[in-house]
Amino acid sequence: AQPIEKTGEFIKACQEASRGRKGVWATPQAFNYGDYGRKNQRGPTLAEMRNQLYQAVIYGAKGFLWYTHSQVSNYPDLWVGMPWLSFEVADLKPAILADPEKDVRIAVDAPRPEHIHVSPRQVDENLYLFVVNTATEPQEVKLTVDPAPGLRSVYVVSEQRSVPLTDGKIIADHFDTYETHIYTTDAEVGGRRSIAEAAEQIRKDVAALKKPGNLAYEDSGAEVEVSSKSTYGSTPDRLLDGVIGGMLWRDGTPGQFPDWVQVRWPAAQTIGRVVLHTPTVASFEVQVPEGDGWKTVATVAGNAEQQVEAALPQAVETETIRVLVTGLMTEKKDTEIWEVEAYAN
Repeated sequence: AQPIEKTGEFIKACQEASRGRKGVWATPQAFNYGDYGRKNQRGPTLAEMRNQLYQAVIYGAKGFLWYTHSQVSNYPDLWVGMPWLSFEVADLKPAILADPEKDVRIAVDAPRPEHIHVSPRQVDENLYLFVVNTATEPQEVKLTVDPAPGLRSVYVVSEQRSVPLTDGKIIADHFDTYETHIYTTDAEVGGRRSIAEAAEQIRKDVAALKKPGNLAYEDSGAEVEVSSKSTYGSTPDRLLDGVIGGMLWRDGTPGQFPDWVQVRWPAAQTIGRVVLHTPTVASFEVQVPEGDGWKTVATVAGNAEQQVEAALPQAVETETIRVLVTGLMTEKKDTEIWEVEAYAN
């Protein structure tokens, strides 16, 4: 909702305000504002987290406290990306903690040069260039290093490749939207695990979240409405994301019944069974609209499992289903549901 370059601008302002006399840390975004009630939001991708991180590095941040761990389990970009990024930072620690190399100048040639952020660092005999693209579009970029390193090529950290140095001083490279490249003369760091492997694992994990035949998965356009929600730890929008055991819906009326959650589609669906993933619900009804009220089409009682299925005697055509919770497991006080799934049969 705000330009990604806000991160670098903020850290730069902190450095200017403290005149370099105070340490500056960053708290980058690793969560979804939608889980706090904002509409049309999403969590950051690995590329966007990496962009935020190295913007902060370029403008002098020396520490990073990501917010927030509680959402990691619901977002593959976080549960795969954050550990990967943490290991990359550990490998680059000497360069991150080094002050910018004032004797090295970098000239930028790009369609939108104001969105190319660069910081050279020197660690022993090795040169590092942190380069971030904050443009909302790809760019073809040329970086001229002065004085010239006089090398034939430099390694690109976490990409399993190198790029030539034209005339011993010019790096020409493609930057995708929000992409970060870190160039170094250090072969050991240059050969570390590729970000492409992490991106592929994220893709696979995202694909695995949608169970075959689940009509209620979040890409269906379905929307969720709940009877109430607790002040803390209640994220109804996560009821359709395919993740079991992460964030959940918790009602706001402990010990009082009934509680309910509705799933509404843009168009009518054929529903033959509903699956609930829950750590607390023992009894519930599946309902569909009828006239000005609701009609119960399936009932479950005495459940003690975290996955429970309600099979409808006969499939129904409906735009909306309601799960009406009427009882909890022994010693449970709150209605809590991780996921609602709906299937034709």
